[in-house]
Amino acid sequence: MIEFNFLEIDNWLAEDGSHDTLFIVFQDQYKLDLRAFDLHAFNGQWVTQSGISYKRESLAAQTDMGFNKEFLDQSHKVTVHVPQHIFQRGSLKVAFQADLSLEEQNESAGIDNFRMTAHGKSCRVTWTGGELPSEKIKKALKSNETKVELCIKQNGKYRLKKFKKSEMPAETYNKEKCAKKVEVCIKNGEGKYRPEKFKKSNIPAETYDMERCKKVNICIKKNDDFIFKKFWPDKVPNNTADASNCEATERNLEEEEEDTSKECRT
Repeated sequence: MIEFNFLEIDNWLAEDGSHDTLFIVFQDQYKLDLRAFDLHAFNGQWVTQSGISYKRESLAAQTDMGFNKEFLDQSHKVTVHVPQHIFQRGSLKVAFQADLSLEEQNESAGIDNFRMTAHGKSCRVTWTGGELPSEKIKKALKSNETKVELCIKQNGKYRLKKFKKSEMPAETYNKEKCAKKVEVCIKNGEGKYRPEKFKKSNIPAETYDMERCKKVNICIKKNDDFIFKKFWPDKVPNNTADASNCEATERNLEEEEEDTSKECRT
């Protein structure tokens, strides 16, 4: 488990109206997108992305921490559960990458109180000391040469272009600028609000705030357990449970993991 405080410093709202984000890179290849940070409060809900679970909790309301006086700052606690297959050799390399769109005097980031804890039913890793299969080694080496697609400005137009990691240009842009299609909220033929992608030249005249097209987090009972699950507002089941039941389940899981972590440290 990884825990740290993320300092969201100054203006994290990009010039194009999108929000900048923070990435964590594990073992130089697994990239976790922590999504937008934009002076909003986060309630500690767990999110799973590519098998890695994380949650964000705002430690306090936005305030001036002593940087650029024109903008407010905010501190968030981030907790990440890293599955064991990512560090099967018994070590874990962690790097942070902030996707910033403004100059450093108007936008920056900080990491504080970083802590890494081994936990689980067993404190031992499954790797026995032998070499990894040659196919996996070749795949890992090949991943270092894999090109990544970036949004660049070429001849006055925004275009997507692939670059080797060693040849990435210094100036890149949010991929939304290069998107051939954009996602907007519309009312479909059934009268339901749904997100749909359109070419920029074919965006319908009548669109709605994207909040109407977002799924809502609902607490339900499944196999004698209470869990949060996302539903379209018009698809919410009748047998829902009070959110406090799901919150209690998450707290119990965290307490069990903390107890196991203490056993491993002793």
